[in-house]
Amino acid sequence: MPPLLKRLLGNGSDDRQVAEDMRAVLNEMRQERQRFETLLESSRGAQEQLSGLSEPIAKAASDMNAATVRLTHMARPLKVMRRADARSHGAARARAAASEFPKPVPSPGARPEPAGPARASR
Repeated sequence: MPPLLKRLLGNGSDDRQVAEDMRAVLNEMRQERQRFETLLESSRGAQEQLSGLSEPIAKAASDMNAATVRLTHMARPLKVMRRADARSHGAARARAAASEFPKPVPSPGARPEPAGPARASR
């Protein structure tokens, strides 16, 4: 048991010593109370700051939801545009590849094929 408690509970202590010990305990209690009051005041300030942030946080969440909705609505048209772009690139590549093939060389003695509309009438 700590010496202060031994003296307070008895064990041959005199009245003056008990009074000094009680004053010391009372002083410690006052200091502790002051520390707790300071903590409470600072926590009230923090609580007020947090309360002030609730509106901007709610607005940011609302704006983010609205942006998400807009992006979701844009996703389908973008997907269609990507497909169209891929098709046009595919067609361009096919045309480029076809233009790279050599034209057939007619065999000796063969008649050359007519060009233009006469060819279609055959």
